[in-house]
Amino acid sequence: MGIKLNWKIDEDEDRPPEVKERQLPVGSLVTILAVVVLAVVAFGVWRYGEKETAEAEEDLRQQVQAALDRERAAVEANDGELFLSYYETAPPWVSVMFQPGDLAWLSFLLQPRHLAVLRAGPTVTRVEQQGSDIYTNIEWMEGGRTWQRITFYQELNGRLIHVPYVPAYWGEVIHSHQEWGDLFVHEQDQEWTNQIAKFMTAQIQQICVVQKSSRCDGREAHLSLTIAADYFPTAAPNQLRVPSPRLLALDESGQPGEPFWEQLRLALADYLAPVIIQFAVPEAYATIYETAAESFTAEQPGITVEIVPIEAEEGEPLAWAVAEGVDGAAITPDERALAAGWVFDLTDFVETDTGFDQADFYEQIWRGAWWRERMWFMPERAAMQLLFYDKESYRAAEIPEPSLRWTWDEMAQDLSLLRIPQPRPIGTTWGFLDVTRDSLYSYAYNWENNCTLDSAVQCSRPLESSQIAAALEWYQGMLSQPDVVPDLTTLSASERQRMMVNWRAVFWVDAPVHYEFRLLIDPLGVVPFPGSDRFDGITPLAVSGSFISSSSDTPRATWEWLKFLTYQSLNRQQRLVPARPSVASDNAYWNILPRPLSNAMRTAFPFARPITIEEQSLFSWEQLAAVASGELSPQEAAQIRPRTPWFTEVEN
Repeated sequence: MGIKLNWKIDEDEDRPPEVKERQLPVGSLVTILAVVVLAVVAFGVWRYGEKETAEAEEDLRQQVQAALDRERAAVEANDGELFLSYYETAPPWVSVMFQPGDLAWLSFLLQPRHLAVLRAGPTVTRVEQQGSDIYTNIEWMEGGRTWQRITFYQELNGRLIHVPYVPAYWGEVIHSHQEWGDLFVHEQDQEWTNQIAKFMTAQIQQICVVQKSSRCDGREAHLSLTIAADYFPTAAPNQLRVPSPRLLALDESGQPGEPFWEQLRLALADYLAPVIIQFAVPEAYATIYETAAESFTAEQPGITVEIVPIEAEEGEPLAWAVAEGVDGAAITPDERALAAGWVFDLTDFVETDTGFDQADFYEQIWRGAWWRERMWFMPERAAMQLLFYDKESYRAAEIPEPSLRWTWDEMAQDLSLLRIPQPRPIGTTWGFLDVTRDSLYSYAYNWENNCTLDSAVQCSRPLESSQIAAALEWYQGMLSQPDVVPDLTTLSASERQRMMVNWRAVFWVDAPVHYEFRLLIDPLGVVPFPGSDRFDGITPLAVSGSFISSSSDTPRATWEWLKFLTYQSLNRQQRLVPARPSVASDNAYWNILPRPLSNAMRTAFPFARPITIEEQSLFSWEQLAAVASGELSPQEAAQIRPRTPWFTEVEN
């Protein structure tokens, strides 16, 4: 019996099961639609916010760029006041000012490396604002390469303030021990710790092992290097301080650039390597300084000082010295040199060098080296003029000679009573002769001085227009009297000096070194400048010393040389007052003076005060000429202030 097969196909069985369509509740559709709408809205808001943020960032970038351009324009115009001030005529957002009272920041801004960046026309590539702080990345071309660095601004009352330091940007200080000492970097720079440490190791090996520098002497194993969040150096023992590469220069890839590595190399070499200091001095004193340089090198092996004589015919010796590329000079810098950025700011060395005896300076000489609350040269000595008088004139008039403490009114009364001495075979005679401007400074310092302290330097106040006008009015009154004061405003400097040889006077302003010479000619007396009933006379001091060039590669070694010079009496024969009382004591400065001269100088010196760097341009011969001719009244002439050119480049 065979198997019976069923060949009939059931079509219904081969069909897949019927799938019923699912119906979503109406509420679910609304939810999905709402989510989609919200997502679209959120994306739109995000895109709008991104656009707003980008526009705000670009607006801020343009504001900072405008501020930076304004700084550059001020530099190119040699306009320091514009550089430092709010720009009242411009919209607030292009105004730049500097941290109030932060004159250390100003001293950096005057440095050649910063001015070079400004002159290169930097571009603001990125800004980031954190509260009122603004982190700014700038980019510039130099040496055919693109460099970048960071600088900081703060927003205050709608204005931008250029500031040196924003702590929040840098983070904590990270300390690491190295084979040569200690390395300190901020968190922001921590990624470069190994690079910096290896660079230091290689440089120390080169200096101390290959070159066998005598200046190492074990110091290289105890160094402390700080990669600083600011620009200010140190003279503390065994310490180096170099600005972060972010402040000096990064390359296009954001790595420390050659300017940073070169700065680090120079700082280490300045401290450890054998160095040669080029130091300019007036030709007449070259031999004296060469002898001092030999003594210095004996004390400081590894530092050699080469003396560069300045020719007598050089018109502007300081500019010449800077153009020659010297490391420093035995020249007292003026305001123009400081404002030009030619001079290295010594303040940080003063404040950090524990081996520098600041207390061993006469206060009235020490203050003469400061400008805008920063110290710019090392004070070494001060010229102190006195009033000499003709004794024969007093005898002939039968009136008492002046005392060591007398007044301007008493001098005026004496001039009205004294007989003018008989003329010598050559020359003319006068009642009062001052070929300097010291009598004008003294009068201005004394005018309406009600200070109750016991020294003029403690009572120092900047000369204001009222004091200057009072001195000019006194000068004008002296000129109006026949044969009392000669009009020197039409003479050259050399012609004015020749008058001291060929002309005679009842009173004349002179230097202590001329005392014996004058005494050989006629009997004379010597007194300090007059004062008032309330205050003794104030003797103006012309403080002089030496400076370090801002372009020097060896500022720290040169600093050691300047410290050494303060203990030397290189101009002893000129009777200039040493800056340090210890030097005056060691050389018996006050004891070997002739008694009449010593009495006058000892009386005057406690009440002496320096002619500050800001005041050196006052009472110019042009100003005096305007008063003498009647072109300007004393009050009008007192308003004249010569414009100091800033940021002036030296012509090589």
